Amino acid sequence: MKSILQCLLLGVLVMAPCFASPIETGQAIQVQILGVPPGEQARINATYPVSDKGFVTMWQIGSIKAAGLSTDALARKIEAAYRSAEIYTSPTIQIMADSSDNLVQQLVTVGGKGRAPGAKPYQRNMTLYQAVMAAGGATEFGA
Repeated sequence: MKSILQCLLLGVLVMAPCFASPIETGQAIQVQILGVPPGEQARINATYPVSDKGFVTMWQIGSIKAAGLSTDALARKIEAAYRSAEIYTSPTIQIMADSSDNLVQQLVTVGGKGRAPGAKPYQRNMTLYQAVMAAGGATEFGA
């Protein structure tokens, strides 16, 4: 019984990357490179934003399409780009993308009789009053 549970757990762990959500525009990804000198690692190891067009800009190789790819697929793509540009012979890229690192600004739309109605930046735990105040407060006709 114990070996069956271990096999099931191993299967879940092996399949977990397959179910990871793809990288999205506006998301932050953390890139780490191994297999290169430490001075070179310092140039690449960083957090990169995925542009609204779905690209990340990497040192020496430029823009790489990231949106829609898994972290593993993007890592292999960056490794291949560094090899084909003959910058590194055997780089190993690791990418971490956490959904909480999303750089996309969430908005709340304030309508009605506010002084400046429209989309306003949402802040965590924002109240209705704070949203109205973000829109410049109520006009003399607002409640």
